[in-house]
Amino acid sequence: MENLLHGSKMNVRIRCGSTVFLGGGLLLLVLSIAVAGAKGTVTIPIPDVIRIIINALPIVSINETWNHTDETILLQLRLPRVIAAALVGSALSTAGVLFQGIFRNPLVDPFIIGASSGAAFAAVLGFLIIPQVGFVIYGFSWVPILAFIGSVSTVVLVYLISRSQSRVQVTTLLLAGVAVGAFLTAVMSFILLTQTDSQFRLGAVLSWLMGGVGTVGWAQFLLLGPFVAIGVFMARLLAKP
Repeated sequence: MENLLHGSKMNVRIRCGSTVFLGGGLLLLVLSIAVAGAKGTVTIPIPDVIRIIINALPIVSINETWNHTDETILLQLRLPRVIAAALVGSALSTAGVLFQGIFRNPLVDPFIIGASSGAAFAAVLGFLIIPQVGFVIYGFSWVPILAFIGSVSTVVLVYLISRSQSRVQVTTLLLAGVAVGAFLTAVMSFILLTQTDSQFRLGAVLSWLMGGVGTVGWAQFLLLGPFVAIGVFMARLLAKP
């Protein structure tokens, strides 16, 4: 009986701690969005940032005491990028937790099994194709589409390489992922070093590989938002298994 009571108390403490941690994280996220929206070539006071965001909500209206130029800069340029960066962060953190949970190893990440290297390699190929093939759908070009295909294809390739007699050993899978990832990274580096075409935008490539969100608008955010939300929700349902 004492063990049951002790276990119940521990569960309550864990839940309370998780709630406090989650609430604190959300508060820090909101503050980070406000600070990021305020900083830039044109500095916007943080109180004005908060008022502008609140006033932009459909059911709220407050007296406009701020500069309309600041409102345009915040709502049309900075806020989509800042929120997109937060969205990407949530997706990456969820993906990282899933990787670690599947492999039962806290050191596993998308780089280990080649997913990131495959995406980067395919993205570089996308930048090579763009000058010759103009293709844009909902604000997205070949680059993110090919990056997604490259990432999934690399994971499948690593899985096939590590499979033996209908079984896949985690150690073999990780070693295959490291090997394939290193090979793709080497090929990508060779392409970047030997590219002499004046139309090849090396700066844009490096910015994309480093995680730039400079071209994100509301259209891209509204398209990706539901996919990330569904992914995070499904991951939460699979948390215990």
